[in-house]
Amino acid sequence: MEVNNILIRNYRSADHDALAQIYIDSRSKTFYWLNTWEYTLDEFDTDTHGEKIWLAELDGAIAGFIAIWEPDNFVHHLYVDSQYVGKGVGKALLTSAMANYSDPLKLKCLVKNQNAHAFYLSRGWVVTGEGVDTNGTYWEMASR
Repeated sequence: MEVNNILIRNYRSADHDALAQIYIDSRSKTFYWLNTWEYTLDEFDTDTHGEKIWLAELDGAIAGFIAIWEPDNFVHHLYVDSQYVGKGVGKALLTSAMANYSDPLKLKCLVKNQNAHAFYLSRGWVVTGEGVDTNGTYWEMASR
């Protein structure tokens, strides 16, 4: 699927190292209030195990990915390489995912992650609840 010149495609094993790097880099920059220096590349495998992963390519380069836990229609991860932030990659990934599921998608967004919260609200998502985990307070959100 192509959205605004951004190719969205299924994950292939050859994409692993690029996605693992995006995962650790994005999390380290985004979750500045956590002990991000403890993050490792191996966490990508553990944290996406059993999930459906799509990635975005822009000008032939991997620009980001989305991982969904399909039994719950739950967006577990959505990360964009920092050099592609603001170029529509996150929007394209989310649009593609929403087109592939008939039921609303759900996710948790940490309250301190204000950029992500604003992004999801701008895409029409709504807050459906809140909770707390080891990373802090989060909003439960759902697509419309």
